[in-house]
Amino acid sequence: MSRAILTLPMMPIDGSNYGKFVTPIICETLSNILNCNYYHCINILDSFNDRSTKIDSYISSLDANNIHYDKLWFDNENILKFLNNIQFLIKNGYIFEMDSIIYRCECGIVEIEKNKISSCNPNNLKFNYDNGNLVCKYCGTICKEYNERILAFTPKNIKLDDIQVLPGYLNKDIKTYEHTVLNSYTTISRNRNTGISINYNGNNYNIGIDFLWATYLNTFSEEEKIVVSGNRMLYQLFSKRVRKMFST
Repeated sequence: MSRAILTLPMMPIDGSNYGKFVTPIICETLSNILNCNYYHCINILDSFNDRSTKIDSYISSLDANNIHYDKLWFDNENILKFLNNIQFLIKNGYIFEMDSIIYRCECGIVEIEKNKISSCNPNNLKFNYDNGNLVCKYCGTICKEYNERILAFTPKNIKLDDIQVLPGYLNKDIKTYEHTVLNSYTTISRNRNTGISINYNGNNYNIGIDFLWATYLNTFSEEEKIVVSGNRMLYQLFSKRVRKMFST
């Protein structure tokens, strides 16, 4: 069986944040033990910032810290594969249109359905509460309500019996995510221009970057993928395993 070690797509950073090198070091160690390729995955796609300007310095910082990978993988070089994944999900009924109430700030960083607020990942909140209002942490504006048509993804209540997470105590959190995510749906469209769009039933939808690379496991040909990340990214790890269930 072919096997690969992967990072989650990581944002390019400067060399001063040494905590961000822990995951690559673990990946390199595992690839040596298991004698398989280590793909260091980099997240360039971003609706708000140009991350491409930091690529060279980031790669230099990996080299300077003696981190060795077999291949670099960039999300912006796999857009066609991402879109093929989305078309596959549409074809098989996992993506659909629906009407919803959206909270959105003026800068567009906060864009969330009203009925999803209570289930937000607490480690990645982009808003604060102020006198009952949602206030964007970045632009400081109060999020307003909008009635809109959105594009959504549903896993149709599948059962993920084969998820393996180490260390084992994190499986409790996985069970919580399984109950929450697999019995609901995920909004995948955005009002803002993300640079990636699809046409569905004659309507044009901007696709959120987070959902786009949530399908990234299907861009690798290896039969078994071992994904390494920090514990704060556990929800993202889980969501990618859900998308992997629908590989083409």
